[in-house]
Amino acid sequence: MDAQVGVANASKQSSASTGDAASRDAIAGKEGSFFDAIPPLASQGGTSLLVHLLGLATSCWRCGTSSTPLVAMIDESGDPFGEDLVLCDDDRTLAFAWQHLPASARQRFRVGEVKVRSSKTAGASYLSNGCSSCGALFGTFPLFHEALPAALSEGFDTLTVLASVHLPTLLFNEIYDSRWT
Repeated sequence: MDAQVGVANASKQSSASTGDAASRDAIAGKEGSFFDAIPPLASQGGTSLLVHLLGLATSCWRCGTSSTPLVAMIDESGDPFGEDLVLCDDDRTLAFAWQHLPASARQRFRVGEVKVRSSKTAGASYLSNGCSSCGALFGTFPLFHEALPAALSEGFDTLTVLASVHLPTLLFNEIYDSRWT
């Protein structure tokens, strides 16, 4: 339910900043498609896995506030330095992780809202992490290609376990396998 409220609020905020109606509609449609594509947990059956949702403490480039963007997921028994670490560096994976991150963890670790933001550097709008205070974009390139590799080079414990959630095995495996297609 929080994700649906976040999408509605994100659409309103995006609309105010994008200008014309066509841009607003395109962004609202894009946000909805990310979150709507994920089936509700209640519809899943079978076994489940304990999955850790991981964040990386980051200072905002705009306001300097510390936030913890959502950067990865891993099955409890997974190898963080092998292929088991699932990065949230694409729209589908980030939407999936955000939808399953409890509101209490979002508040406790200052996880900014995940929503579609416009990037002047990328020249496009995409689903992204944001600052918990000012909402500034934490871009995919600096976050996943600079900050995360630097943090992991110092050890896996540089990441913060934001929450550990039980997810249906089939659903998590679908997200895991989508990285290879």
